[in-house]
Amino acid sequence: MKNFLFFLFLITFLKCVPSKRNEAINAYTQLKKTNMLPLLNFVIDTRGINDSGQLIVRSIRYFEVSGGSYLIYPKIDSIDIIRFCKKQNLTLPQTDTIINILLTHQAKTKATTINSNPKLGEFVYYSFENDDKVLVYCPDAHKIYNSYWKDYIKKGEKLDDYWYIIIRTEAQ
Repeated sequence: MKNFLFFLFLITFLKCVPSKRNEAINAYTQLKKTNMLPLLNFVIDTRGINDSGQLIVRSIRYFEVSGGSYLIYPKIDSIDIIRFCKKQNLTLPQTDTIINILLTHQAKTKATTINSNPKLGEFVYYSFENDDKVLVYCPDAHKIYNSYWKDYIKKGEKLDDYWYIIIRTEAQ
């Protein structure tokens, strides 16, 4: 009888513990029909959690193919934002709209990092705090320039034509 009660307690306890191990799959479900091209070349990094339980975005940086980068959030360095606007032929309100779209995208996916660096190739990867998987959007595998990432993405499970889910390694 003691064993039966113990197992009943254990099963009940395990059902009540929320699982965050499916964060990558949850993000994929929300993103699979999203136009991802506007996210190319942006890196969104988070740090900590606010009072409402949402991740706090620490920075958003835009990377150029030529190697330059611009910190566009937070607006600490107005010179970076002005340079970004000029390079992209945008106004400050248009840049604010882009920042808001990126912040909304991060909140929707709950990813701790969203990374798309053109030096590595044309893909976006998402990592999550409580998931051992990363989610990768890769519209064209021939446009991955970094050999590590080319091999890494090939090891992943292909979810559809553009999306992969991959076991996270320490190298990221």
